[in-house]
Amino acid sequence: WLTERHGYDPTSVGPAQAPAPLARPLRPYWQPRSAVFWVYVAGLLAGLGYLALHLVRQVLFTAAGVVVALPVILIAAALVGVIIAALDVSRVRVLSAAVLALAWGGIAATGMAMFINGLAGVAINDVLDDPASARWNAAIAGPVDEETLKAVGVLLILVLFRAEIRRPLQGFVVGACVGLGFQILENITYASTLAIKDAQSDVGGALLVSGVRAVTGFQSHWVYTGIYGVGLTVLLHRGTRSRGAAAATAVGFGVIAYLLHCWWNAPGPDSAGVTLLLILFKAVVTLAILAALWAWMVVDQRRWLAAMPTDPVALALAPPPELAALRTGATRRDAVRLIGYRWGPAYADVARRRQRWLLRELSRRA
Repeated sequence: WLTERHGYDPTSVGPAQAPAPLARPLRPYWQPRSAVFWVYVAGLLAGLGYLALHLVRQVLFTAAGVVVALPVILIAAALVGVIIAALDVSRVRVLSAAVLALAWGGIAATGMAMFINGLAGVAINDVLDDPASARWNAAIAGPVDEETLKAVGVLLILVLFRAEIRRPLQGFVVGACVGLGFQILENITYASTLAIKDAQSDVGGALLVSGVRAVTGFQSHWVYTGIYGVGLTVLLHRGTRSRGAAAATAVGFGVIAYLLHCWWNAPGPDSAGVTLLLILFKAVVTLAILAALWAWMVVDQRRWLAAMPTDPVALALAPPPELAALRTGATRRDAVRLIGYRWGPAYADVARRRQRWLLRELSRRA
């Protein structure tokens, strides 16, 4: 099928065409010549300082509850990480960017958000009466400062890795990793806080809130910031879009992230049953938006790859039939199977490595 439709010639790929070294090395963690890097480091140190002064003491005080709840928190985070990796069908991953994103979300954004949330709570108390303040503080202050701080981290990382991260799917992964890092530290904070508040048992309070947040965490911070990350990536790498369209996309996706977070934190009715139904409805809507966004990103990725056989930059890297086989995971696997059938497993392995190399190089050049 691949041969008939795309004219794919298995003899066009052989050991002599194994992936060449990158023309430009991937950006490392340490970039001392970049001013953006030092802004990132300053944010990291600010968040770390606040966490060290305020959160560490509380966690140590409730160490028994936190230690028991920690496996639940980490397992839930690992499952979300698997979901993020599965959604990234671009297969062009920059590990150093993902690590920096997790660090920003878990340290810089969390620490600074805890500080700002405290100030915002006082400000909201001055504007609203006490009952309204207690009910709406999380829905007003939390989304505004938390999403803003996470978005700043996403933007810094996208600028640091602007040569490697250029596709919407890649931007989604960066945003989702920032959100996941924030989610992990926030869950630890909640476990420690509920361990203190539970009059019966530190362990019981920490386990209860960690279990609830593990279930609801499948549509939480990583989704909000992932959406924001797509918008910021489109803004920085607009391709054929006009500046106005790219800016509108970034603003629109940012507003969606803020609204989803605000809606989730908004107080519900007094009825426990109605509140549970409302939580389920919010989760379904959030996941539906994520599914629609993912479908758009996949279509965008496939359209981009479909144009590669006629792109001059891409043609300098590989012949048109080989580029045509990159469009989807299915066509890539078909090409590898065809080459393996015609020429054996050694050639198939070379073809597989060439595909990974081409996807990485095309995302940086084309």
